[in-house]
Amino acid sequence: MKQLIRFWIFLLFVGFILPSFAQHEDATTILQRAVRKHKSHHIEEALIDYNRALALEPEWPEIYYSRGLAKNEINDYYGAIEDFNSALALDPENDSAYFNRGISEYETKQYRLALKDFSQAIEMLPGDAKSYLNRAMTKSALGDQKGALKDAEQAKKFFKALNKKNEYLEVVDFINSIKGYAY
Repeated sequence: MKQLIRFWIFLLFVGFILPSFAQHEDATTILQRAVRKHKSHHIEEALIDYNRALALEPEWPEIYYSRGLAKNEINDYYGAIEDFNSALALDPENDSAYFNRGISEYETKQYRLALKDFSQAIEMLPGDAKSYLNRAMTKSALGDQKGALKDAEQAKKFFKALNKKNEYLEVVDFINSIKGYAY
């Protein structure tokens, strides 16, 4: 009789309990899979996994940040802003979240908010050429051509030092497009 009970307990364990452990994925595994899908440009599939990871770990800022990046790629800028807000509420030291929220705000023509976020990103990471370039573009959109020119010159200097030829040329083009308006 004892052997029969042990046998049934064993079957119960193998048939029901063990598979539920095998099917359970942790948030780290799901996040890693989401990032792989995201990098492979399978954004909708990545978003599903980001949502699953958040259901397991709703206080994990990296998941919100990563999902915000994915939403930016599909032009869901308002959704991205919400995710970057959540990421920053949990981790206010994430300079990349400020930068990327600034991108979303710029795309939605929330220039004053974008300016604030690019400035915060620069304060946290003073040598970031992309933040200077995006702040320059934002200042230009706000009509501050002198400020835009100053930031663009800074971005140009950083891109040159980093030997980023394409980005350097992009800044030169931007500078040439606003130079006549900056004086």
